[in-house]
Amino acid sequence: MLYRSMLRVAAVALGLGLAGGVLLPMPGFAQSSMTVEVGGLKINVIGSGSQEIGPSGDGYRIALNGLVAEISPRQVRVNGQVFDIAGAREVTVDASGDAYRITADGRVVYQLNPVEALTIRANSGDMLALALLADRMFDGDGIAQDPVRAAQMLRQAAEAGVTGAQSALAHRLFGGDQMAENAQEARMWAQRAADNGHSAAKGLLGYMMIRGLGGPADAQGGLALMQAAIDDGHVNTMIRLGFIYATGEGLPQDYARALELNRMAAEAGDITGTRNMAIIGAESGFTVLSVDEVLALLDELDRDGHPDAQAIRQMVEERRAALQAQPAPQPQPVPNTNTTPPPLPEEPRYWYAADGNPAGPVTRSEFLRLRDAGVIAAGTLVWENGLANWIPADQLALFRE
Repeated sequence: MLYRSMLRVAAVALGLGLAGGVLLPMPGFAQSSMTVEVGGLKINVIGSGSQEIGPSGDGYRIALNGLVAEISPRQVRVNGQVFDIAGAREVTVDASGDAYRITADGRVVYQLNPVEALTIRANSGDMLALALLADRMFDGDGIAQDPVRAAQMLRQAAEAGVTGAQSALAHRLFGGDQMAENAQEARMWAQRAADNGHSAAKGLLGYMMIRGLGGPADAQGGLALMQAAIDDGHVNTMIRLGFIYATGEGLPQDYARALELNRMAAEAGDITGTRNMAIIGAESGFTVLSVDEVLALLDELDRDGHPDAQAIRQMVEERRAALQAQPAPQPQPVPNTNTTPPPLPEEPRYWYAADGNPAGPVTRSEFLRLRDAGVIAAGTLVWENGLANWIPADQLALFRE
């Protein structure tokens, strides 16, 4: 249905926006800093990779991944240029992320544009810089677009152990974003980055495990990983897990939980969470959100200029009209108390794992028939409405009947 397809687009698209701030977050890379003093001047050095700091004349020579500056209380000498800093009390050489700048008491004395700085650092063996440069090269951001070369560079950084590069590579392979889609390899790189504590990678790996993508399904293990990423505050994982609960693809459908996760994302400032809340409200038949609450969310999307606002509004109105057109329930005839009432219909309340994927729901009778046919064995993972976790079938009282 259209509602589900729109949620799916949002969930998959999370793997396609490879901005450095999302998949190459700076906390995922080792940065170091140190401070030296000379003649009353405090010199701060921030960066990753190779650092060489030593006395030079009446100051210090600072080499960061091929970028060299000589700093004294009177001047900064870098790249053949000399800058007067007489009277300054503090100088900072910042080569973190994609930056290279020198400031004196907060005033920029010298800086390179990000591509120049990253190129110099990458050529000196800085794998962090290589990963960030590759990210720009994929999109042609300040450098000629070359997805083939960018993929080679990103893979090189990942193989060198750069956690953020491993996560970025996993996401590109998963989404097929300017690289050939490869779920199995994506899962392998996501595992490596997740093992090193990378939140985005934990979220992606958990999503793939729940849905059995790129390897065997493990709903509970995947859910634990996604929850760990959410506990880290990773907003994209909130949206992805919300998609799973909204559609029931990998875990039992739970509109209330899907709404809760997308509300968390919206409160963190992600408009996609607001968008999905409106869809979930309508998809649930306005049971988890009222019509007025859904319309208020659509007004918020309109104010934000969201491109999906009009389409979602039309969908909501169609769902609202369809519900209003349904005939009112008719009262049932009074039963004849002199006869035995017919048995109540059984409620489908059982799920079971089939080829690594959840199957169901099935009724009690259907469950027993599947048991007798050998489809549900003693070790088959099953879930009953109300249980906190999946359990082996032989731990369920019904299986032992």
